Order: sequence, then C-alpha cells, then structure tokens
Amino acid sequence: MKQAVPATSVGHTRKGPACAPYGPIVGTVRASGVLRSAEGYGRYDHLCLAYDDATEFALKARDFLADGLAQGLQVHCVLNETGRNNGAGWSVGSTGSWLLNELAPSRQDALQVTSLGETYGVDHVVSASEQIALYAEATAAALAAGFTGFRVAADVTPIVTTPVQLNAFVHYEHLIDRHMSRFPMSAMCAYDRTVLGADAVAQLACMHPVSNVDTMFRWHAAEVRDQDHSGTPPNLDTAVGVASVSRGPGVEIVEVLLNGEVDRSSRDLFRAALDRTDVLPGQPVVVNAAGLNFVDHHALAALDDFARRHDTRIAVQNAGYAVEQIAEFMDFEHVTVVGAA
Repeated sequence: MKQAVPATSVGHTRKGPACAPYGPIVGTVRASGVLRSAEGYGRYDHLCLAYDDATEFALKARDFLADGLAQGLQVHCVLNETGRNNGAGWSVGSTGSWLLNELAPSRQDALQVTSLGETYGVDHVVSASEQIALYAEATAAALAAGFTGFRVAADVTPIVTTPVQLNAFVHYEHLIDRHMSRFPMSAMCAYDRTVLGADAVAQLACMHPVSNVDTMFRWHAAEVRDQDHSGTPPNLDTAVGVASVSRGPGVEIVEVLLNGEVDRSSRDLFRAALDRTDVLPGQPVVVNAAGLNFVDHHALAALDDFARRHDTRIAVQNAGYAVEQIAEFMDFEHVTVVGAA
C-alpha cells in the first residue's frame, strides 16, 4: 500500500459531539442506529453508507477518517476509481492529496489511500477468511506501530454488482462485523445506490450496526468484547476463522443483536440475512432482542428453521412478553425465548 506524505496545513476542523471518549475504549457499547453524521464513532464501530453521488462518499470518508486520527487510529481510504466516480475526479492521486490537505496527519504512516483493486481486487468475489486475515494483520501492525487501532473507509461498489459477488460480500460483512466487535478495527462501507439498486443495498445495510438505509431491522454482532476483558489488545492471530465469542473451554457462542422490526414487509430480507450468517453445526447462538420493537411468528419460525439446519439452539434474550407468548404458543424446537440476560 502507498504511504502518504504529511500535509503542512489543516483544512478540516472536527465538529459535532463524540459518542464515546477518545483513546482506548474497551468493553463499550457499539453504536447502533441511523447514520447521519460520520463523526463520533469509536474504535469498534461499523457503518454503512449508501450514496447517490461520489462527492457524498468523499466528504463522509473525510469526516470518519478525521475522527479516527483524533482517536490515534491509523486510517485508510479505499477508493473506487471505476465508473461514475472516476468521472467525478476521485482518483487515488487527487483524493489522496485532498485528504492529506484536509486531515494533515501528524505521522507519515497515519493515512493511506489506495484503489479498490489494490485492496480487494477488481471483478473479485471476496473471500471472507482471506480479507479478514488481511485486516487483522493491518490492525496488528497499527497497534505495533503505536496507533490505538485501525480504521477504513471503503467504496466497494464494483465488487458487489453480480449475485455471486453480492452473496459473498454480505456473508463477509457479517463476519467482519463480528471481527470488529472483538478487535479495534472500525469501518465505513460505502455503496453507490444508483449502480446497485435499493434491494442489493438493503441486503448489505441490514448487516451493519449503523446505516443511512431504512431496512426495518439490523442484524449484527453484539457489544465489544476483547479476548480476556482485561483491556489488553487481543491476540489477532485468533481472529481468522470463526469470529465468535468464547464462553469457556471448548464452547463458542455466536452473539447477535436484532434491532428494529421484522414483519411481513421485511420477512424475505430477514431470511436472506440468516442465510448469510455463519454458524458451525452445533454452535449455539444468542440473539439479544432488547432493541427489537416488533417481530411476528414467521420471523421466529425462520430463526427456528435456521437453528434446525445448523443443528443448534438459539436463545432469544430481552425480547419482551409478547415474543415469549408467541414462542410458548408455537412451541419451537430449537428456539428458546428467555427473560433479561
């Protein structure tokens, strides 16, 4: 990857309240909700930006990366140089120079700008394990160099344009989100809505804790947990593979948050999200439904079917009385609805 040369003047002043104190943050609640400003996000947060103009991505990326630099993170911008963006003038060279002028990093290695082809490949079907390994290495290198973590803003539109690419990347979004809930990596994933269309963008957006897309629900990894809860950066060698949370010797529990509403209008999208969720046979799943406003019996039946297909059990926590009543009436074989965790 190219190394940037530090700029000599600051062209951007960070504005807006932060959602968490700057500096190392361990055991904090990850941001979850609607993306308006790209500022104020912590070291473990995962954002989805659907844009209609390349300039919108550039400005949001600037704010997101500026916030990262203020937190002591090493930051990286991945630029889509194909199609409409290239015509808008957002090349690696011009954007790198613009970001350097805007952000004025204090260290030469604090900011990198690369093309999508350099980072992911062009006409590429993403391999979740390989890409997570690369980002795990980048995060480890950032920590070793004295940064507090690693942050990336990436426009990945060209590698989600076919059904095969889209399916692979949504699955990757789920796994990288679980990875980011455990390691100090934060990201803003950007998608050109005019190229991909609303349906494809919704499939991607619903797997993010924070998004500017109204997907009715969000299905994403649980709160921040480092390896030993001590505040010490976890061993990134363990990051590649099944990105789940350890709950004792030999037991791996996948923890997921389900927020929003799952009704008739979002039923198919929810099933698609489940199909892209990575669970090993017999691996237990905990779904925290504290942020769930409504769910119908079809969605709970989809969870039960998902658990059956993976030969496992799902515990739904904090779902409320109505959901408990539905589960009791339906008598699911693989889903248990329990009270407060």
